[in-house]
Order: sequence, then structure tokens, then C-alpha cells
Amino acid sequence: MKDNAVYDEFRLFKQSPLSIAVFQIENDIPVIKVVSKGLAKLVGENKSQDEVMEDLAKDPFAFVHPDDLDMVKAASAAFTNDDAPYDLVFRTKVFGFGVERNVHGVGYHDINEAGDRVAVFTYEEITPFIRKEREQASKLERTIQNIISTDDYAIAIIEEETHELLLYND
Repeated sequence: MKDNAVYDEFRLFKQSPLSIAVFQIENDIPVIKVVSKGLAKLVGENKSQDEVMEDLAKDPFAFVHPDDLDMVKAASAAFTNDDAPYDLVFRTKVFGFGVERNVHGVGYHDINEAGDRVAVFTYEEITPFIRKEREQASKLERTIQNIISTDDYAIAIIEEETHELLLYND
């Protein structure tokens, strides 16, 4: 009956267009209980909510990009075991599209009506923001490079802490 209590309490999340996952913490292990429509769409538009639930039941990190897996596992363990905040930016694998998405995940703990500890996670895709930030950084670097290369004075830009030479003119 405990499983039904978690499901009943969070059933409205299942229909949400927002990306939400609810895990119940059982013996310090997160067990997936609810996946929203929005989360199913985020991790792969050709996957149903039931398929996403099955994937997360097998592996709570099924959709995390391999390069970010260790970081996400460490943050999740700290969140689950030490009540550390879960506020993380990482990449997901998008099945069927051969692309990755950048997401911002935020989690919080709750105690459901049956007294069980649950973890609710929300995810927001931030890929467009990261692309824009990278473009702006690239433009800034090109602008600085243009200023340095056209100036008659000797200019060097050095990293303050490591003293690494970042840019200089000839």
C-alpha cells in the first residue's frame, strides 16, 4: 500500500508538462515512483512515460550523459545520505536524436502522507542559454584579441591565481 500512497499523493505530477521525477528513498536507494509527461519529453520524444519509468527503475541515472555521470552520482548520494542541497547543471542523453541537452536539476526531500521519505526533482532544459553564453564569451574573446592585436603597446593578459599567460600581442 505504500507504493500507492506515493503514487496517489503525487499523481498530479504525472500529467505535468514540467519535467518532474519523484523517487521514494528505500534503504538509502532512490526508487522511481512518478515521471511527468514533461520529463518523458525531455529525455526522448519517442519514449513513453512508462518506458522512462522502466529505464529509471533499472538505473536512476539512465539518462545522464556518461561524461557527467560521476558528478551526478556524487551529488545524488550527498543529497540522499547527507541532506546536501541538490542544485546541479548536467547533460542528458536524448534517445532517438543523437543529441545531448543541458539541464538544471533541483531536488528537495519530503515526507509523504504514509511517512515515507521521498525526493522530488524538477528539471529545466537550459541548452539555449548555454549556447548563447558560449557565443557571447566567444565574441568577447574575439573582441579582446582584436584590441590586443591592433595595439602598439605590449599587452599581456595573465590569470591572477595561476599566473598563466592567457593572451598577448606580438
